[in-house]
Amino acid sequence: MNNKNNKRQKIMVIERKILFQDDYFEGFKSKEESDFERKVLENHKYMDRDEVEFDPEYKQPIPYSLIVNPALKKFFVYQRAGKSNYGEKRLQEKWSLGVGGHIDEPDEATDNPIITALLRELREEVKFHMVGDPQLLGFINTDENSIGQVHFGFFYLVKTNSEKVSLNESALQKGKLMSFEEAEKIFSDPTYHIENWSRIVFEYLRQTKSLETLLYQQ
Repeated sequence: MNNKNNKRQKIMVIERKILFQDDYFEGFKSKEESDFERKVLENHKYMDRDEVEFDPEYKQPIPYSLIVNPALKKFFVYQRAGKSNYGEKRLQEKWSLGVGGHIDEPDEATDNPIITALLRELREEVKFHMVGDPQLLGFINTDENSIGQVHFGFFYLVKTNSEKVSLNESALQKGKLMSFEEAEKIFSDPTYHIENWSRIVFEYLRQTKSLETLLYQQ
């Protein structure tokens, strides 16, 4: 979700009332429960980012990717940079396990602009070798803060056989592949500032009985 500092940047949005209708939720919802992907692809439009960044009448779809190495049984966890390198002050220096960002108008030139934006954001932010296609696991929504009120997450699993995921831009301060136990030490430590979506996803993973099958099946 790096701020590209482009006030005329046109990003994908969908009206809140169209997105949720009678299917509103808070937290995480699996793809088997609701087809928000179809709803977004059929009903989105593009608007200037500065017009909608604080307007809760619109939700901005965000692909949010968890990078996993099944062989190592590890996934990528990182910390966003501080104010000198990260423009979105609401996320500065927070820890995250999701790589992602806005869907830009040029992404529309493909069959699925959500996937196109996902792949673009991965190329921009990190270096690793992707194996297979991104796998949609579910959706993230929260209205408890100013960021959540205007964003809607598409949570993807992205697999790699790379033993290291390298940072590709200054907006990310540090990060590495971690075991679930290593990540849990960060997410359970109150001294770490954790991105809210990442807390939601991590809790979903914690409660998933088939974690091995979900993340580490090769």
